[in-house]
Amino acid sequence: MDDSQLSTRWRKVGGIWRPKPGSKSKGSGSVTVNGLEQRFTVVANQRKRAGTNAPDYLLVTTETPTVDHYAAAPGQQQHEDASS
Repeated sequence: MDDSQLSTRWRKVGGIWRPKPGSKSKGSGSVTVNGLEQRFTVVANQRKRAGTNAPDYLLVTTETPTVDHYAAAPGQQQHEDASS
C-alpha cells in the first residue's frame, strides 16, 4: 500500500527497514505516536513455542522516545527533552 492508498481511517506512523546482510536482527525502524518517535530493532522471539499465542517477533530498543518535530502537534513541542 503506498501513500496514495492510505484512507482517512489509516495513517502512516512509522516504517521498518530490511536488515543489512549478515545482521542478526530482522530489521529496524521507528514509529511516531502522539508526536514522540521511538526507534526500534526487530528480533525473533527466542521464547516462542509452537501452539502458543506469543509473538513471532519482538520490537526492542535501548533509546528513549524523542520529539518528532515533523509529526508533533504545536502544543507538544514545548515538552521536548525536559530532562536535559
